[in-house]
Amino acid sequence: MGIRFNKEGKEGRFGGVLNSIAVPQEPSFINTFSKGSWKVLLFFSFFQLFFFHNAANLFAVAIVLLNWLVLTKFLLRPINFSYYPLSTFLILGFCLTQFYFPLVFTLIEGKPVVYNLIRPFDVFVHLILVFFVSIIAHAAYTMYLGKPGLRKQSILRHFGLFSPRTEKQIWLIGFIGLSAVMFTRLFAAASANVILNKFVMGFMPFMYAPFLIPLSPLFGVKYSKSKTLTIQLIVYTIAVFVLGIIGNSRGALVSGLTALGFSYFLGMLMGAVHFKIITFRNVMIGAFAIWFITGPLSDLSIAMLVVRGTRTEISSTELLNQTLETYKDKETLKKYKAETSKSETSDIWDEGYLDNIFLARFCNLKFNDNSIDGALRISDENRAVFQNIQIDRLLSILPTPLLRVFNINVNKEWVIASSLGDQLFSFTDGDENSIGGFRTGSFEGTGFAAFGWWYLLIFGVGMVPVFFLFDKLFIRIKIPAASPEQSPHFESRISLCALLVINTIFQFLTMEGTLEIYSYLLRGWIQTVLLYLLVCRLSRIFSTL
Repeated sequence: MGIRFNKEGKEGRFGGVLNSIAVPQEPSFINTFSKGSWKVLLFFSFFQLFFFHNAANLFAVAIVLLNWLVLTKFLLRPINFSYYPLSTFLILGFCLTQFYFPLVFTLIEGKPVVYNLIRPFDVFVHLILVFFVSIIAHAAYTMYLGKPGLRKQSILRHFGLFSPRTEKQIWLIGFIGLSAVMFTRLFAAASANVILNKFVMGFMPFMYAPFLIPLSPLFGVKYSKSKTLTIQLIVYTIAVFVLGIIGNSRGALVSGLTALGFSYFLGMLMGAVHFKIITFRNVMIGAFAIWFITGPLSDLSIAMLVVRGTRTEISSTELLNQTLETYKDKETLKKYKAETSKSETSDIWDEGYLDNIFLARFCNLKFNDNSIDGALRISDENRAVFQNIQIDRLLSILPTPLLRVFNINVNKEWVIASSLGDQLFSFTDGDENSIGGFRTGSFEGTGFAAFGWWYLLIFGVGMVPVFFLFDKLFIRIKIPAASPEQSPHFESRISLCALLVINTIFQFLTMEGTLEIYSYLLRGWIQTVLLYLLVCRLSRIFSTL
């Protein structure tokens, strides 16, 4: 499946359609999404201003509307999702998590969009500037680096990054990832081999591969739907949830489901997945999802937080039992929520924004606020130290022998033993004891604290190759005509590798430091591709046994 184009399309030097592009054969989901999103946004914006009509909230709502206007007018277009789907999806994810979702979900909870923000004006100024720089960087990328998905001579194609995988291989990829999770949860703490532990952890995202089987046309195959597959996926989901509880990892509970949701959303934007929004089935699924996320899943997540302090002291079985018992004890959950809410108002580093624990994972502007507030109060002396810390974190990804050759002294253990949020807090309100708390920072604030307004240039330059590399995980291929009466057409396909890290792409710009862009370029992207090729080779070997 994919967006089909008629014979009027011309094949240019990149081996794809470059000139006359036919209109898709079916109504564009992009137009439907754009119109619908504006109706929802205007509705919530009106009531944001009606109930919370202060200057800060007015400014924030205006910035959100400006962001969505520019996005829908210049970026949310079919041609971008035809040739630059993953890079465009990255920017869309930034706009949703940093502008759209905060405005909508804060009002649902009866709060203004600037709720609990110390520096609301600065937060939204930085956000809109980052957005404009992203747009400029994306324009530069499309102008000077062409259309990477159309290049026939690609080393990634040669090594099989886009080769179809059988359903059996997909399951084997998932079990390899699941085995990595089991090793990490059960044996990594007892293993003294740090390199081995990190290597095994790299396979963990692959456990979500089976969740993507229903969207197999996106990566070039079509598996038959059956009740057996549905039952298998239900059992597999339960296994993933149990492992998440044993490992006390809230992210493991939802990452597979969000990967499926984001992939389906991207497929509709590309026109590769059929869509019918208002149907009885979709309404029921949506209602169940809302109930499950805001109810049972939220309570289970809080139960995991309650027992988190004992996870290193008891066995996995005991931890599972304690978590389930705590989940059943609704009074304990209520008490924990109340105590957490109360402590947020007195803690110097306050991360309170949304009450829903899962929505807060996708749109918490308090992270931005804390970091920007710290950046505006850090001394010049500490600013220079903080800058060196971020540079050291970037250098720490290089192999130790290479650092020794160039006589670069970096304490790898120390720079990764805390977050940039910890470091920034220690330079402003905290002390050395603040290190190791892993407070969540935001690259707008930590970048501004270290590099001043130059962080926007550092960010923009780094994003150009990031856009290019993500779109290298996508191709458009020419499908021959099935009969003389038909014409050849082109289909868009995304590597399964990209769909497995779709959460990372969607939330790429929620990183902690500006230089993390360059860390991803030097190691993150390369590591993901190499591990994917390795796990595909292993699945092929195992499938023949």
